[in-house]
Amino acid sequence: MDRSTYVALARRASDLVDDARYPEAIALFEEILAGELPDFDKGITWVNIATVRDKQGDTAAALDCLDTALAFEQGAGNCFIAQHRAAYLSKLGRHAESAAAYRALLERTDLRVEDAEVFRANLGTLERLQRERSAP
Repeated sequence: MDRSTYVALARRASDLVDDARYPEAIALFEEILAGELPDFDKGITWVNIATVRDKQGDTAAALDCLDTALAFEQGAGNCFIAQHRAAYLSKLGRHAESAAAYRALLERTDLRVEDAEVFRANLGTLERLQRERSAP
């Protein structure tokens, strides 16, 4: 799939999401996935499907999609998808899992300094939330 087709289809799918036409958006994202794409673009498409699943109230499916997306990020020298998943776990109130995901991100050798700073701050917030939750 050439880049202009990918961008056009992704924009159309995004418009469908904005119009709350979720099944149509997912079908279009799946059409995108059927094409030849770089792995990172496939990962981002899975993130987009996860977003739609979340909007539909299906957090389990959203997490499954994010797990699938992570496989496409491996070796890409990028941590956007892993960070997105960590943030989503936090949004769900799954702070311990989110903190573990941020700790794993901090162990990466390809991490940019500015990303590490953000992840440390997020981890600090999560640890504070966990302490507050366990305090009597």
